[in-house]
Amino acid sequence: MLQTIKGKLYKAFIPAKSFARRERSFWQNRNPENEDMHLQEYWDQRFDSPNRKILVNIISERLKKATQRQVSILEFGSYCGPNIDLIIRANPDLDLKIFAVEPNKFACKFLQKELPAIQIFNINDVEFVNGELITQQIDITFVNAVFYVVDQEHTKATITKMAKFSRTIVIGDELDNVDGKESQFSRKTLVFHHPYRTWLRELGYTKFELFKAPNPARAINGILVATKI
Repeated sequence: MLQTIKGKLYKAFIPAKSFARRERSFWQNRNPENEDMHLQEYWDQRFDSPNRKILVNIISERLKKATQRQVSILEFGSYCGPNIDLIIRANPDLDLKIFAVEPNKFACKFLQKELPAIQIFNINDVEFVNGELITQQIDITFVNAVFYVVDQEHTKATITKMAKFSRTIVIGDELDNVDGKESQFSRKTLVFHHPYRTWLRELGYTKFELFKAPNPARAINGILVATKI
């Protein structure tokens, strides 16, 4: 209870960017003292999230429409891999080539143990943007509840990098027009708010689909799907 009150007071009195810096640091390097326990709990709860369920359904529907024998996906900010695991379970008949980008070394170690067949890059967003690790076209690249703690410059650079090799990009985040109006989330919580559709149009994406998250939260109220036609 005391921790909850402290958290609310912290958010009430600090600037948004300071809060986001703290959240970003937490994303990249959680406390290793209790990380093993947190990873296992997060993994064990992967079937419980309605937002994760709709994300997996959206991606699976598009994977099943692919005409080629092998289909490829990349998750940016995979953590310990709950989304990837559910996608694999939902598509047992597909030959999936899977990449994961995750800055947390403890999460990468856990993910490698649980899903040894996938290719994991233990790097952060800056290393992802500056590197040339992905050398093939990816059918679907997705990111779920990560960019809300990443500033505009780094988020745009990351999406620009994704666009170089991704036919479809799926973003779960705080989005405008989920209910036909401007998002209210940015006024109520200390998170970054990004013009995803504007950026993606500039990068050559022409088809957009917007889905409402069944359980809107601080980091995600909807899912945007952008495809190059």
